[in-house]
Amino acid sequence: RGTLLVVSTGVDGILEMESPDSPNVIWDWLATEKGFDLMGNGGKRVLDRGRNYQDVITTTPEHTTHINSVLNHEEGKLLATLFHQGCLVEIDMATGESRTLLEGLKSPHSIRRRDGGFVVCDSRNNRVLLLNSRFEINKVIEGSYDWVQDAMETESHGFLIADSNNGRLVHVNECGEVLSEFNWGTTSRKVSTLLSISAADARDIFLPA
Repeated sequence: RGTLLVVSTGVDGILEMESPDSPNVIWDWLATEKGFDLMGNGGKRVLDRGRNYQDVITTTPEHTTHINSVLNHEEGKLLATLFHQGCLVEIDMATGESRTLLEGLKSPHSIRRRDGGFVVCDSRNNRVLLLNSRFEINKVIEGSYDWVQDAMETESHGFLIADSNNGRLVHVNECGEVLSEFNWGTTSRKVSTLLSISAADARDIFLPA
């Protein structure tokens, strides 16, 4: 409906902004208020809604979920990956309640749609999971990966995988066979998120006049 969903990992929250150009928050979900109030280091976390957290620096062990991706699933329902809990959840925007759809993951990231279902990265297990529309695992893509940060379906129904710690992008087919890869080596430059752009945008970015 023209709004923007934002994950704020630092406050373990999801924000719905009025528009991409507006700072107004019209809905939010804070994990600390919904039963997820224990930090990764075991302490209890309490957030003050009257405080501006933009300048508050926190690290992963100080987060209760380290929530890192969200997807508008259907009207009033969101999908989100909870890093510390190792699960994919569905959040009801009306009630704020969440239910676990997939568990047993290690440090998951990046829930995305694919043809006939969804893609989620089981990052610390170094694999990509292809889910059907009922969130059952249809296929597992594994290989010599080291921290799969993101993955997305391509127009050819293959998948582009961000193999973060190995410093490469890997293009595989539906069977997980490597078709090609772009490797820049293990440096501090690591891919966190993939974004699909048009050919015209790519020309403007990489081949400026």
